[in-house]
Amino acid sequence: MKNRILRALFLVSVAAVAAPVPDPVPSRPPDSALRAWADAAWTRVMATFYSPKTGNIYATTPDKVSPAKDFPGGLLKPGLGYGRGLEDCAINGGVALSGLVDKWLATRDASVSADAEKVARGLLNLETAHPYRGFVARGLCVEDGTSICRLTSRDQVTHWYHGLNRYYWSGLAPETVKAEIRQAFVDVAARMERNVTKENNWNFLQADGTMDPRGICKMRETYPHEAARLAMCYALAWKVSGDAKWRKAYHALRDEALDGSCALATAPEKLVRGLMPDYALIQMNTSLEAILDVEEEGAFRVRAIDAMVTCARLAQRRAPGRKGDETRWLCGCAELHLAQMMVPRDAFAYGTSQQTLLANAIVQIPAASASSIRCCHLFAAYWRARRLGYFAD
Repeated sequence: MKNRILRALFLVSVAAVAAPVPDPVPSRPPDSALRAWADAAWTRVMATFYSPKTGNIYATTPDKVSPAKDFPGGLLKPGLGYGRGLEDCAINGGVALSGLVDKWLATRDASVSADAEKVARGLLNLETAHPYRGFVARGLCVEDGTSICRLTSRDQVTHWYHGLNRYYWSGLAPETVKAEIRQAFVDVAARMERNVTKENNWNFLQADGTMDPRGICKMRETYPHEAARLAMCYALAWKVSGDAKWRKAYHALRDEALDGSCALATAPEKLVRGLMPDYALIQMNTSLEAILDVEEEGAFRVRAIDAMVTCARLAQRRAPGRKGDETRWLCGCAELHLAQMMVPRDAFAYGTSQQTLLANAIVQIPAASASSIRCCHLFAAYWRARRLGYFAD
């Protein structure tokens, strides 16, 4: 009897040791700490990564951006990538401007206006400061204010349109800037109409009209997360200009765009893992949020929301593994949460566990040492969450 009891106790103890210990539920930082981080992050962006000369937000300090000698004839030399520091200015600026709009909507703080106009003008400069009208550059050389990399991407265009569109309709934009946005949106749409043809493999081409060597400017016959990008361009050009030409262009593409987006629900897992990094999720829902901003017909809105929900569920599943980490490319810990919060609230629940993950991601790295991309993305995620009532002041 004694041996049986000892053996039973031994087995219980072994089982206890072998059983996996669940991760502790993280505590949530106080809301005041989240607000303090967001304010400090934005101060860092404007003091450290923003150039008053170009209006761009860079990945490096402006003095370290590739110099003018690297851009003979105004275009970056081959072999220098996208140019030091200016590879994602359109993404930084678009995400940050959307965050400023959310801050304005949440607080009605009049001080937001000046910074929002600075960032908006920087985004407009990406289309107007160089000779290639309708081309949204990644960033501008700080030294001369006009030179660019000849290759951009549909991702840059997506965030550029989204940020400026939200600013246009926010009540913050002066009429002079709204007029510039109208012209820029039409310029970009016109370039798309001219270049995105079957002969060009549906590509809007590099700044100088040469073929995009990476396929990152292709706008049709793409993967599900990219399917709505061209329709988005036409839809937003129509919304700000009122020109029926762009309405017709959007309507001609919306079935294709939404069918392609909804195809994510049946996409093979291998494709989703291999071709949809975290930034693909935010960009997919960014394009669909913009289409929802225009689309009035119920059946098309339902399809857009269905696609957004599928995307948000992917982001929801990934978020616990990402926690506060960035990714190889951009800022997954913010992108996954923004992708969820873009979905209309009556269609998708952004629950308390996800809110806690975002809160901890925000404070994981002190704002004073955070990268430009982290500051912009987590600033935007914080203010989207604040506007939706997930965080308090």
